[in-house]
Amino acid sequence: MVPMNFNRTLAPQRGIALLSVLVVTLVLTLLVSAASAMLNKRITLAISAKQQLAEKMLAHTVKSELTYLIATQRTTRAGVSQGTNPEGAKKDGAAWTLRYTGDEIRADGFEYSRANEQATIHFSIQAVNGLLPINSAEQTWLTRWLYSTGMDSFTATRYTDALADYADPDDWSRPAGGELRSYRGQGMAPPTNFLLQHCGELYNILYWQDNRELVAKLQPFCGLRRTGSLNLNAIPAPLLHQLWPNQADKILADRANGEWILAHSDAQLKINDLTGLTDDFIRFISSSRFQIRIKTTGRVLVSEVTKGTKLLPPYTERPTQ
Repeated sequence: MVPMNFNRTLAPQRGIALLSVLVVTLVLTLLVSAASAMLNKRITLAISAKQQLAEKMLAHTVKSELTYLIATQRTTRAGVSQGTNPEGAKKDGAAWTLRYTGDEIRADGFEYSRANEQATIHFSIQAVNGLLPINSAEQTWLTRWLYSTGMDSFTATRYTDALADYADPDDWSRPAGGELRSYRGQGMAPPTNFLLQHCGELYNILYWQDNRELVAKLQPFCGLRRTGSLNLNAIPAPLLHQLWPNQADKILADRANGEWILAHSDAQLKINDLTGLTDDFIRFISSSRFQIRIKTTGRVLVSEVTKGTKLLPPYTERPTQ
């Protein structure tokens, strides 16, 4: 029989051993949990990186395709042809046999999607002559947009005069605008006296600088053309709703059904307040400049492509951001 004093000696040692085992187990559990969390984080990062790479590759492919189509294919009132309908490329003398090719990608900012097994992106083409021409000497459309924001005539004139003074080459101030002296009085950088090179320059212009919310609203509809016309078939939907809130839904429904505005008389039937606007201010087909917009997860890529007028180069491209 084992003596009682021997068991009493072993009892504390057994407790210490059990406690040591528990501590070691806890430490190992924490280490395994930390390693598992780190591994899961790295796996998540790897999956995310793979997704971003797949989206980037798909975006590059789509952008290259759209650039090629803009540079080489026919443009109609409906948009840019994809070149899949041979009949759409036929001519009778100098005139096209068909008014539309039937395979156009719309040029009014309408959003399409493209997907493969690994990624999905969204893209659109926007004809620049469907945007407000802020570099134009005639600010008919910009003034109309300013009115649509609730601005009164006097305030709108201040904005358009300040814009014109900023962009023109002289130092003569318009009645409601401002040249170098006005800018110095406000502690602002002097005007460039040159056409705007990007729409972000609006933040540097007298009066506009004090209304950053207005500039932000104008950014999506801002174009840098010098001509004062607007392509009614390429006005993006949000701008269409702002300029003609009562007719916009009907016009967009007609576009979805392949019914595009053909001429001035057709436009007056669809839009009831074009009185006084001559053909100098209205267009119905896209010119040579287009914006390509591609949206991936958390990122929007925008570039402007201009179709070449001669054999070479077939196109020129510049970023807009």
